[in-house]
Amino acid sequence: MCLIINKLLRLVLQKLVASKIYMLCHRYIVFSSEVTASDHAFLTCRHVKVVRLRKGRAGLGFVIAGGVGSPLGNLPIFVKEVLVDGAAWKEGQLCRGDEILFVNGIDFRGFTQEHAISALSSIQGDIEMHVLSS
Repeated sequence: MCLIINKLLRLVLQKLVASKIYMLCHRYIVFSSEVTASDHAFLTCRHVKVVRLRKGRAGLGFVIAGGVGSPLGNLPIFVKEVLVDGAAWKEGQLCRGDEILFVNGIDFRGFTQEHAISALSSIQGDIEMHVLSS
């Protein structure tokens, strides 16, 4: 039975690749006009995860970088560092290099670093982040 399901999943994946649609996880579909072997390898090695944190007096416990207009060009907002003993470090799911997609339903794609910092700073209490793992 597992062999049949595995073959079926491969067939579906081949059809998705042929139609230039990649499924990162059950919630996200990314469309691409150009599909290359490196794109396929890159996308299949990453997955979207949900990270829940409680913001304390010391903040969320991570540093971000990137953003539109960054010195290295237009980059996604990503986790530059997870601070030891911070909320993110204690929770244990957020990693250096994770790309921040959404925070409490706010789409961070296309944000400048300053805009992302402002948005994260204004949040109080619990947050739910959707991140693309590195």
